[in-house]
Amino acid sequence: MRGHVRKRGSKWCYVIDVGRDPQTGKRKQKWSKGFPTKREAERELNKTINEIENGTFVESNKMTLGEYLEIWLQDYAKNAVKPTTLESYSYLIKTHIVPFLGPLSLDKLQAIHVQRFYNKMLEEGRIKSEGGLSSGTVRRLHGLLNTALNQAVKWRLVNLNVVTLVESPKHRKKEISPLNLEEVKRFLFYAKNDRYYITFLLAITTGLRRGEILGLRWKDVDMNTCTASIRKNLVLVSHTPVLQEPKTRRSVRSVTLPPIVIQALKNHKQVQDQEKTNELYQCYDLITATCFGSPLNPLHLRKRFKKILTKANLPDIRFHDLRHTHATLMLQQGEHPKVVSERLGHSNINITLDTYSHVLPNMQQEAVERFEKMLLHDEENNDS
Repeated sequence: MRGHVRKRGSKWCYVIDVGRDPQTGKRKQKWSKGFPTKREAERELNKTINEIENGTFVESNKMTLGEYLEIWLQDYAKNAVKPTTLESYSYLIKTHIVPFLGPLSLDKLQAIHVQRFYNKMLEEGRIKSEGGLSSGTVRRLHGLLNTALNQAVKWRLVNLNVVTLVESPKHRKKEISPLNLEEVKRFLFYAKNDRYYITFLLAITTGLRRGEILGLRWKDVDMNTCTASIRKNLVLVSHTPVLQEPKTRRSVRSVTLPPIVIQALKNHKQVQDQEKTNELYQCYDLITATCFGSPLNPLHLRKRFKKILTKANLPDIRFHDLRHTHATLMLQQGEHPKVVSERLGHSNINITLDTYSHVLPNMQQEAVERFEKMLLHDEENNDS
């Protein structure tokens, strides 16, 4: 492979002869110009020749980042991720990434562009209101861009994934708002006549995620052993409820149900059996379903949940906080964090310990008091 440098006007350029086009027979050359000195042109010439010979050379193209991300979504992500993840990717790209970074040429994208994008999103990234996006959302943007540009490197569209040179925002632990025991009793009292009482009861007594409860089927519950097997997760895809695999491998688990839930399930099944006599009823075998048997839209459940909170004069918490309520109450009564972690389906116990660290100091104090009481009791027995 031959190449040389030459001066054009006040700048230097290099030319590489890469052989002949097999279709036309014409000589093929690669040019690069705009170098201020001959030494710089020679250095880039040698670098390019080395990349071509090693198979790592990426020819400059005019594709923008926005155009590439559209291709990446269709040709890669569509078949590589879950429908909900694909929908999330599409939203983040269309709403946040393309308006800010989309017009930039893919091979001209630099780490500083990405860093400025993150800063902008944190300061004023919200679409429907003032203020910035949460650090968690910007971390998702970081993960998306990193995955997409890793693929661009594999496809030889760029030499380097510049996102690897940028640090994502530090994780900020979300505040949780669990109900205390008295508030739980008050909530259940006001929810007892609601159609979805069983759904709320399951959330409080098992710590299941909302999607796991909405995806729970009768065949997943064993009334004899008082257990529920978590195998499905109900999510919204394009505003339509869809059953899919659980969040992680550890999310597939078996959870023991207390007697109060078993009895409530039996009562709930009697109601459903009556509804099945309606010729319009469609049986999906779901425990939580509409009066016609179809999957319940999570947004509808949220509205019912908020109404009960208001009626019971309780704090305006999220449905997910019922999961936190279950974990907090179990830890407060002295349950081992490992057991709580398994019930919640956390990928490891560290997530449980980190999420519920607010409970642990009190547990440690109570443990010390119990130990001291035991020690003093033994001393009294020895003295007697």
